[in-house]
Amino acid sequence: MTLLPLLQVAGSWHLGLYVCLAWTGSDVILSTTSIMHLCAIALYRYVGIVYPLRMRSAQEARHVAALVVPAWTIAVALSVPFVVQGATHSSAFNYFLIAIITAIAMHLITVITVHRI
Repeated sequence: MTLLPLLQVAGSWHLGLYVCLAWTGSDVILSTTSIMHLCAIALYRYVGIVYPLRMRSAQEARHVAALVVPAWTIAVALSVPFVVQGATHSSAFNYFLIAIITAIAMHLITVITVHRI
């Protein structure tokens, strides 16, 4: 069960700062990773259609790792600012900057992967 219904029913957060930081950090990590995995699957299928003979090689595990590892790395890197912002209680945080960084990172991963194969 997620913690959001508890927050909505109670009207305020009663679980403490560390649970809040863990919940926010894991929510951002898992949501971002899920979206990036869908992008990686789409990219992997695109490359499989465009280059069918290359995708049957023994290096298939390397191609999958080249898509999955950056997805998790970027997701963890993007969740750190949310946890740090929550720990320092800073109100001046630019969420638009995080969205731009995510878009640029996914574009770079796509371009590098397509040109690598």
